[in-house]
Amino acid sequence: MMATETTIQGEVIFGTERGLKVQGNGILSRVPVHCYEFDRQHDGVIHHHIREGETAFFARRLQNVRLRKAINLFGAISPCRDVQSRPGFFGVAVAVQIDNPRDSVICTDWSKIEGPVNTLMDHARELVTDNRILEWRSIIQQDVQERPAQWQVVEGQVLEFHLSCAEQEDEVPKILQALTFEYAGSHETLLVFKEPTPNSVPLDDERVLRSISAFDKARSQASSTASSPAKTPQGSGTGNLRDRINALEEIVEDLVKEIDNVNDRLDHVDHVDGHLDRFAYTSRHGDVTPDDADEQNQPHVFDEFLRSFRNFWRKRKRKPWMRAILIFAMVMFVVVGMILVVDWVL
Repeated sequence: MMATETTIQGEVIFGTERGLKVQGNGILSRVPVHCYEFDRQHDGVIHHHIREGETAFFARRLQNVRLRKAINLFGAISPCRDVQSRPGFFGVAVAVQIDNPRDSVICTDWSKIEGPVNTLMDHARELVTDNRILEWRSIIQQDVQERPAQWQVVEGQVLEFHLSCAEQEDEVPKILQALTFEYAGSHETLLVFKEPTPNSVPLDDERVLRSISAFDKARSQASSTASSPAKTPQGSGTGNLRDRINALEEIVEDLVKEIDNVNDRLDHVDHVDGHLDRFAYTSRHGDVTPDDADEQNQPHVFDEFLRSFRNFWRKRKRKPWMRAILIFAMVMFVVVGMILVVDWVL
């Protein structure tokens, strides 16, 4: 059997009260509000095609260019009204890793995360009054993050599906997972309604069945590869290489954060440097200031070195491309070092 990973990386509740409100934890505590928009771009599809009290399942992929990371959202959504009785929606979602059996032997099992999604949706329904008006309050204990993450929704069209029969509802997580595997990289959202909509496709459609078959085949091939791995020299397997790449990415991220922290302190350092300059020149030349020393052609070699070094850091702070070059150089130094060590070991 193929290894599966059902770890939930984050939970979120969202809804339209006075505008769109969001509360989340884990990796979803850092996702911008606009990543949970639905009806404003889709001509009221949620409000018009879901009955009151009913829900629709959805899947959506989020990308983070800065972190070079992507996640899948699997969740449920239902119509409601905001505090001004305007049509709106509320919903929940959990974040899971992307299925990529061609590159990894680990896949999620969405049938196992349907329960947490339903439980989260039950809590979200507590926010809706008998008049179907959303009254927002805190339910999820949100994590405090120092930096907002630059997540965004994959650009593309919305794909709509509907149940072919009532018995098919239990198969929605499995089917939606297969559809996400094929379409989420090029489509904004995948929605599964209970009733047909003008643009929806039944889940027993030939295209849907092909997607399910392709996903099952990909998982089967990955399972076969995992059960009979190719014989390779110790320490040169693709898994070890991937671990090294992941470790390098973490090192780069730490370097970026450290450089940002240094830049934040530069303003304070520049202020202190002014006093140090005056103190240094006064100690050597009496009441002569640095500018007077330059005019008298009496520069000190050590002072010139300090001034050049400070100017270098100041220029680096004002020019992001120079910081990028330094980061690239550090990364290349680490990569070349690891290659030399691996080559020496082998």
